[in-house]
Amino acid sequence: MPHTVPGCLHPSNGRNAIDWNDGGLIAYGSHNVIFIVDVLRYKRIQSIEHHQSAINIVRWAPARSPFADSTKTQSIVASADIGGHISISNALTATQINQFSHPNTSVLQMFWYPWKDISRDFLLVLHSSSTVVLWNTVTGEKVWNHTYSHVPLFDFKDTTTSSTNSNIYLITYHKAYRNTVFIAINSSLYLVNPELMCCLSRVPIESNIVNWMPSSRRDALFAVHSNGATTFRVTKFEPTEEKKPNASFTMDKNLTTAPIGELSLHQLSQMGSLSSGVTCVRMRPMDELTKVENDPFGTVHLVDVFTSQIYRDFSVQPSLVKCLEWGGVYSLVTAGYNHSLSASQIVRNDVFITDIRTGLARRIRPETDESPITIIRVSYYHCYLAIAFQREPLEIWDLKGLRMLRKMSRSCPLIIDMAWSNKHHSIKTTESTLQSVYRENLVLLDSENRIYHITLRGLHVRDGKMVNTQWKSASAQICAMTWKDDMLAVGDVEGNLVVWDLGRRQSRQVRDVSHSRVLRMTFSRLAGDHTMAVLHSKEVTLWDTEAMTRIQSIRMDAAKLCLDADLCGLSPLVLSNDNTLRFVVSNAKNQALMEKEIPFIYQDDSLGIVRQRLETSSQSKESTPGDEKPEENFLEDALQWLETQKSPLIETLEADLSKLQRERVARRFVGDHFSADLLSIVIDRFAPPLSVDHLAPNLQMFWDTVSFKERETRVISVACAADQAMERRLVEQAVVVGGAAKERVTDRLIVSADLRYASIKAALLVSCQDNEKAKSLIKLIATNLIASDLIEDGVELLFLVGAGGDACKYLQSQKLWTKSIVYAKAKQIRVLADASRRNWPDVVEATSSADAVLARLILRTTTSTPPLSSCPTPSGGK
Repeated sequence: MPHTVPGCLHPSNGRNAIDWNDGGLIAYGSHNVIFIVDVLRYKRIQSIEHHQSAINIVRWAPARSPFADSTKTQSIVASADIGGHISISNALTATQINQFSHPNTSVLQMFWYPWKDISRDFLLVLHSSSTVVLWNTVTGEKVWNHTYSHVPLFDFKDTTTSSTNSNIYLITYHKAYRNTVFIAINSSLYLVNPELMCCLSRVPIESNIVNWMPSSRRDALFAVHSNGATTFRVTKFEPTEEKKPNASFTMDKNLTTAPIGELSLHQLSQMGSLSSGVTCVRMRPMDELTKVENDPFGTVHLVDVFTSQIYRDFSVQPSLVKCLEWGGVYSLVTAGYNHSLSASQIVRNDVFITDIRTGLARRIRPETDESPITIIRVSYYHCYLAIAFQREPLEIWDLKGLRMLRKMSRSCPLIIDMAWSNKHHSIKTTESTLQSVYRENLVLLDSENRIYHITLRGLHVRDGKMVNTQWKSASAQICAMTWKDDMLAVGDVEGNLVVWDLGRRQSRQVRDVSHSRVLRMTFSRLAGDHTMAVLHSKEVTLWDTEAMTRIQSIRMDAAKLCLDADLCGLSPLVLSNDNTLRFVVSNAKNQALMEKEIPFIYQDDSLGIVRQRLETSSQSKESTPGDEKPEENFLEDALQWLETQKSPLIETLEADLSKLQRERVARRFVGDHFSADLLSIVIDRFAPPLSVDHLAPNLQMFWDTVSFKERETRVISVACAADQAMERRLVEQAVVVGGAAKERVTDRLIVSADLRYASIKAALLVSCQDNEKAKSLIKLIATNLIASDLIEDGVELLFLVGAGGDACKYLQSQKLWTKSIVYAKAKQIRVLADASRRNWPDVVEATSSADAVLARLILRTTTSTPPLSSCPTPSGGK
């Protein structure tokens, strides 16, 4: 349950301090606190505070495969702060699993390292000491570490400026296609193939882009700009005749692409936060859940204390808000001023009263040149307003008629604090006019430790009388005061507290060992309870004023200061200088989510609910889970959206595939991408030939061989026009693909700088190898090359003479499974149906895939053999 309301971010809470997981949760860092947002409900559901300094990186742990792990899904998040500490936490229980650090270093970047079936346990971290460390997050131990030198993998040169660029500010892999990296340098975006070590394209981009987010299900990119805008660009990857890499890759803002369909971007919700420079906090004076905060820009935030959600903001006045009080259940009284540009202390004060139901604000007193307002206090019946100034006499206003009742003479002392009584008051109604006459009492504290008592009756304000106290002018300066029932409490600059029991005419005093100045004091609003909260700069303490004992102490971190505090029941609300409000319900900073607050996708029956809704689309809303809470229609809306998305697709498929289609939608909705991808491959395998439902780009390995070869031909053809490329690998891949790619690489070799080698290689590519004797000799040479560990050269020769099947077998013998699959599909060789099927567990081990059972299931759907009985099925799998 979140008990913290965030404010503006710390400068170190950059673009790496936010992450989104497959379960529909967003984690982001605000100062030293991690907030968890449930996307379906558009609300913050959890706050985690384990760090002592600002968080700069947040990473969700990847989900385990449902075929390898049948336990309930856990939400693990890793976070790093600017102090170099890495924390591993459970987002739902807010418990810290582990914390570790590399001595005397900061964390520059980190990613989870999926490895076989323990994908959540290893974290790869780049530290500032030129060290890469692989951490075991369960034990906190280093599995592996390496210290590197600052040597680039290859010199990346911008041909348009003829200068080497090292100012790389964004680099990310494309999630849709393999061996594709996007690198942002200055005002250009480069498309780089790390396997061929070449730049395929250059595209001019805006200079204010702070992050790129490639899509996995289409060849497209999201871009986040520094001004808060988000753009979406669909890519078109085509080779051209011109030898210019930037002409082969373009970005179009047209969102209509085939076969994916149309896409639109619109904002669904916005997570509000407190503005910068929030100054004070006040609870509403009734048994409600609402409290209010204000910032120095004239904005007031209304917040639900129990859920920590901001549900309304008001701009109440044009000047900086300095003081805030409730003027009733639905009224707010604010006061403030704008600082003078000169050294003069003369300002123009603003005092407004605002109706929170309508947002209508009315000015209480006119503007005039005077000293700044320091304190405002509203009486118990909300009919009087007392205003104190820095160097002006006290003013008493009629809050209902908005008129000043009295302004004290200039001979009156300056006011340090004041308080209205909540017991010594009365109200009478006259029989003739039926008007109410209020009687209330106000006590004032001046700069010489003297307390005055003022009585107000109707529109009449009596002269103040000095109260005889034990405090002398030579004592420590009294700086705060509060009054409830017969209890009048004061505090001084040294932290001493005195409570007078006016009914018993006795006082109790305690000396605070912290010797910290008392900033504010307030009693609990619960009837008959005299618990008192005392605000200091580094802590808030709760006191039992009957026994004068400390009940609770809430201390701030070393870098934080307390700005204001109030009580909600017996629990303090603490506002700190990091623009964060904390509702302290216990001494524990972190608490687990209640059962009803657990996100829908993380509930045990979430998949079953989605399945049932998709299978019974005509079912009435009364039977849906969302009706249990009428205010939470997020699930109902999401499921209705799923229905509109699946219906047209299912109609285009055969009848026996509709259940698979619904199951895929359900699996993807709950974040089970392993099963969703499996089902996508199955549907694609058995769908009618003219079906428009094609596999997404991230499943390119399972495309039909024609489409796969066409994509590979485009990539190699574009790479042939690049100035820098690893020519040996480029020639090998062009030979495998053949066709236009082979012709382009031949043209490249003819004009290559390495004239002798390239010319001989080009002559070999264009020569005819149809003679059986030549084929046999070339196969023998290729075999000798492979035996001499020159595998790439041997594989190239085998493909050149049409012995691609033998080449793939050699690659498989060297555990190069991925390469053998790519080459076989590019050359349309079906040797994988036998060799890869029998040895697929080795493929999984070599490529670190999810698990062997899932791999066998996927392979079974993409080949005509083996029989179903030879492929095991996971227990409980769909």
